[in-house]
Order: sequence, then C-alpha cells, then structure tokens
Amino acid sequence: MLLLLLGGRPVLGAVALGAAALAKFHPLFLAPLLFREAKGILRLVLPAIPLLMLVGGSILFLEPSGGLYESLLVFSSRWEFNGSVFVLLRLLLGSNELAHLLCWGLFAGLILWLAAVDRPFPEKVFLAFLGFFILAPVVHPWYLTWLAALLVYRWSLAVFLFLGLSNLSNIVVFRYRALGLWEDDPLILLLEYVPFFVLLVWEIARGEFSREESLRRLRMSEQKLAVEG
Repeated sequence: MLLLLLGGRPVLGAVALGAAALAKFHPLFLAPLLFREAKGILRLVLPAIPLLMLVGGSILFLEPSGGLYESLLVFSSRWEFNGSVFVLLRLLLGSNELAHLLCWGLFAGLILWLAAVDRPFPEKVFLAFLGFFILAPVVHPWYLTWLAALLVYRWSLAVFLFLGLSNLSNIVVFRYRALGLWEDDPLILLLEYVPFFVLLVWEIARGEFSREESLRRLRMSEQKLAVEG
C-alpha cells in the first residue's frame, strides 16, 4: 500500500488496503487517512474502497449465528493481555469494559487527528500503528510485526527496543502451559514498557516526531525510490 501511494497510484493503494483488511480487520483503521491523499471526488472514493471491499468480502462469510461479528465484539470489549495504557486505565476505573471503551475512544481521536493533519502518509501510518499498540488491550509480540515492517520507512529506536522487550510477555504463556495460570505479571509489564516509554519521550523531546523531521524522511524515501526505480 505504501509503495503504491508513494508511487503515485492511490487507487491501487486503497485496493491493497482493502485486501489487507480482508485478511485482518486492523489495517482498516487506516482508511480515513486516505482522505488527504487525493483531490476532488477521489478524496471520498479512496477511503470508501477498502470499506466496500471489506463489506463485500464479509458477505461471503455470513452465517445465521453471526459468529463472525460476535467473536470480534467479545475480543474488542473484554480480552486483555500485555497492554500498557489499558492496564493503567483498568486499575484507575476498576472496570475492564470502561477501560476498553476509553482506549478505543482515544484511538478513534488519534485517527481523526491524523486524518486532518498535514503529515506525510508513511508517518501517519507509523503513528497510527504506534498509537494502536500503546492503547490496545491485547498486545501479543507477533502483532508488532506491523511496526517492524514500518521501521523500514520510519526508524525509531524506541519502537525497535519495544519489539525486543515485547517478547518478555511470552513468560506469561510459558507459565500458563506449565501451571495453567494466565495472568499479566506487573514486573514483566514494567520491564517491557518503562524503557520503551522513556526512550519514546526522549525521541519526542528531540523533535523526531516533528512535522519537519517527517518531511525530511519522506524526501529521503522518495529519493531512494527514484534511484531504485
């Protein structure tokens, strides 16, 4: 999708996003970000393409029990594992459901902000996924492969560190297999997230998330594509 958009083929990029959403729902939250990637009527068409592709594809899997959407609802409203901001909100609010709602509300606000601001598209995609994993109630290490792929376009030492430290959460899985106990370990969460957030704040303070820096990265990516093309 990124290659197609950077190569000046936004419609094909939107189709690629729709295909990704058919494999996994999560990439669909990038659809609103397509609004600023075209002019005229295409501004409305681009975000609609992946949405229509997902709706069309979902019709093929409809069945009387509605299990497809029921499982998604249960997962997005109740499940939790290895979260960061979610864990803090759950402790403050004393409610799993309220913490879920607040996290999804904050993430929706982030997507709306990214859809409105004037930033290079690769930077928006990176920030969207980064925000998603910071706010997500469930963060399995293999989920972070999305961020790992994006590091090619947008390097971040904090995210690179996060990719490695996230594997500490597998200790919970090993304990479950050995003892039958599935429960987040506060020490593991601290070891995983404190270094990541400290380094992330340091990068923000250095201006690595500024608009000027994102534009510089975009120019470098465009020059690289031009040379390789």
